[in-house]
Amino acid sequence: MQGTPRDLQQPFDRVTYREGQLMTGRDLQDDAGTNQRLRRLHTRYLHDTWGIALGFTVSAQTGDDSIHVGSGLALDTAGREILLGKDLSLPVPNTTSATRLMLVATYQGNEAYRNLKDLGTICFAGGLDPRLEQPVFAWRTQDTLAAGADVPLAAASVMQGALTAPPDLSVRRYADQMTRPHIGFGSFDFHPTRSDRYVHATVDTTDSGFSSTPQYFARLDIADATANTNKFPVALVATFGYIDKATEASFIYSFPFPGGDWPEALMLRVTWLGLERVSGCEPVFSLLNFYRLGGFLLFKPTFSKVSQTLIPKEVLA
Repeated sequence: MQGTPRDLQQPFDRVTYREGQLMTGRDLQDDAGTNQRLRRLHTRYLHDTWGIALGFTVSAQTGDDSIHVGSGLALDTAGREILLGKDLSLPVPNTTSATRLMLVATYQGNEAYRNLKDLGTICFAGGLDPRLEQPVFAWRTQDTLAAGADVPLAAASVMQGALTAPPDLSVRRYADQMTRPHIGFGSFDFHPTRSDRYVHATVDTTDSGFSSTPQYFARLDIADATANTNKFPVALVATFGYIDKATEASFIYSFPFPGGDWPEALMLRVTWLGLERVSGCEPVFSLLNFYRLGGFLLFKPTFSKVSQTLIPKEVLA
C-alpha cells in the first residue's frame, strides 16, 4: 500500500467562523497558513515550474557600485511566491580580486517580520512599519548556489565593490507557462460498406471538444469476435489505411479492399487519438512518442479476432 505523500503528512486544519467568536493571532495564522499550503501544493504539483514569473529586471553599467532591481514575482521549487513590491538598489560586494557572482532572490520566512521596530506604536498614529513583502537577496558563487530555493536574477563580474562588466542576464531562470496539448481519444465500431474498392468510416470526435483541427492517429481492428475473417485480410488493408477530411469534429478513416465477399457478421473498430497543439507549448514531433501515448503499436501491428482495448480501462472509467 502506497504511503501518504510527504507534503500531505501534516494535517490540514480548516478554521471555521461564527458570530461573536474570539479570534487569536494563532487562529488567523492557521487560516492564512492553510491557504498558503494549498496554493503551494497547486503550484508545485500541478504547474511543476519555478523561476521568474514577472519583472525582476536587473540593470547596471560597468563601474557601478550598485545594481538596480525592479519589482517582480518569482516562484521557488517549494511553490512559494517570491515577491518584491517596489524597486530597490543593491550594493555590489567588495572583493579584493575579480570574482564572478550570482545575484539571487530567496523566499523570506515569516520569522523575519515578527520582531520589527516600532511595534509599540501600532495603536498610535505614525511609526508603524508597513511590512512590505520582500525577498532575501544574496550573492552566490557557483558552488554555493542552491538552484530552486535560489532564483537567479543575474551574474556579475565584480572587483573592489564595482562591476567590471554589465550584468549577465543569460543565467536568469523563467517559470514556464502551464499550457499543454489538448488530447482526445475514443473508438468507433462500424459495419463495412464498400465504395469503389475503398471502405470509408466517418468518425465523430465532437465529444472531445477540439477548437481546431487536431493531429489524428488511428488504427483498425476487428470488433466482432464471431465474424469469419478468413476471407478478410485485416492486416493488409490496415497497413494502407489513411485519414482524410479531418476537422475539429470528425475525420474519415479509409482503406482499400482488394475484392471478395464481406463476412455478414464482420464489425470493424477504428481506435483513434487526437492531439490539438496549444500555442506556446508546441510538442516535438515524434511519431514514436505519439503512438506510445495512445497505446498504439508503431511497428509490426498485430490483429486478433477479439478486439483489444488500446486505452487503459482506468482511463475509460
